Amino acid sequence: MKRPNNLNYLLSPRSIAVIGASSTPGRVGYTIISNLLRSHYPGRLYPVNPNIRETMGIKAYPGIDAVPGDVDVVMIAVQPGSVPDIIDACAARKVKAAIIHSAGFSEVGGEGRKLEGEVLRIAHRNGIRIVGPNTQGIIDTGANLMALSLNFPTVGDLSRGRGVAFICQTGYFYWDWVFRHPELGLAKAVDLGNMCDLSYADFLENFGNDPQVQLIALQVEGIRNGSRFLELARRITRTKPVIALKAGRTQSGARAITSHTGSLAGNDAVYATAFKQAGIVRACDMDELVDFTRTLACLSPLPHGNRVAVITFSGAAAALAADACEEYGMEIAPLSRSTVAQIRKILPPWAFVGDPIDLFQSPEVDQKMAHAVTIEALFADPGVDAIMIIGLMTGYHEPFDIFDVLRARIERGLRKPIVISGVRDEKGRGHWSALEEGGITGYSSIRRAIKALAVAHSRYRLTST
Repeated sequence: MKRPNNLNYLLSPRSIAVIGASSTPGRVGYTIISNLLRSHYPGRLYPVNPNIRETMGIKAYPGIDAVPGDVDVVMIAVQPGSVPDIIDACAARKVKAAIIHSAGFSEVGGEGRKLEGEVLRIAHRNGIRIVGPNTQGIIDTGANLMALSLNFPTVGDLSRGRGVAFICQTGYFYWDWVFRHPELGLAKAVDLGNMCDLSYADFLENFGNDPQVQLIALQVEGIRNGSRFLELARRITRTKPVIALKAGRTQSGARAITSHTGSLAGNDAVYATAFKQAGIVRACDMDELVDFTRTLACLSPLPHGNRVAVITFSGAAAALAADACEEYGMEIAPLSRSTVAQIRKILPPWAFVGDPIDLFQSPEVDQKMAHAVTIEALFADPGVDAIMIIGLMTGYHEPFDIFDVLRARIERGLRKPIVISGVRDEKGRGHWSALEEGGITGYSSIRRAIKALAVAHSRYRLTST
């Protein structure tokens, strides 16, 4: 049977049946219902379990055949051996898609692989699309959909309006993204699990065509139908950044992937070359995936060149910035005579003005004024493409707090990109969020800030040719 390629019915279903629903807190079937209710899912919800009469005030049904209305999507949380019969029963109800949370399929090999094949054959025969098995589920904050099998924040906590979509093969990265970096938010996300049917390419195509999605981040273990994936990526990266964290770069990592989802990791050098040719930004770890996402989702404008002016009050930090620039294909911007003259006016007579720019941690220097004057001079300097500020950007360093300077500059417009390398803290979270909303991005180390600028410059070159 012909299977639908448009996945909107999966991301915005009119009705969901939860097979294996539970009335016991802590059980997966209970958590799924709880997430849907907490996210204010607007469609019809049908708990299915012959052993309960209701859960959380919603009537339960003994089987999918007893559900009174049409069902777009089923979420399955039962023993793996029961799944083939459930998919068969779903076919009789003309269900469009199944999210299979149950584990015990190809990731365990042997009989599990055979069982997964049986599920897929039944689904293919009846035009049912599958996410999983062994998946945590799907998020679409625009549709108030939290179709997840693990406890999560609410839709309001995730939606930040930056249009970030995330495709992964493990729920761990959902957790890492949301709880360590809530400021990035998520517009849409899917955990592919074992990826027996719907794959990276399917969701890449959907998110690439979705006007609500501005950037796509991937955590990749193995890609099936690589030619289709790369063809889509080459088209999509012209208008939307695509960033990929590829696990399994070593033999040990590749073996771990096989035991996790049953995927084949493939040759890492082949992936690296293919990603580069398709315009995909490669991240080496989760920190880089988050850094590059923050950069390409928030930094504005992108650097037109590779010349970076560095502002600091530490000579050692200036040297580290120079090292990082050389390592990542950037360079310390040579300052014009006019820029040097303007900065010299706000520093003590004994101070040396060079590049990088050391504003000196001295009682004689008003740091707020010094940063304001220096930033304006660098904006006017044609030899500067980007600005990096190194400092103690927390809520506890009022004498060196330049948040006000940067917010004022945002209000007047940013003619060049500004990034910050500084210590974040909880007290300063609101300040950081305001800066990122205005186009200034922050990083926890000098190296990470410079590498992010290099990625931004590469993105500019890709989209301007």
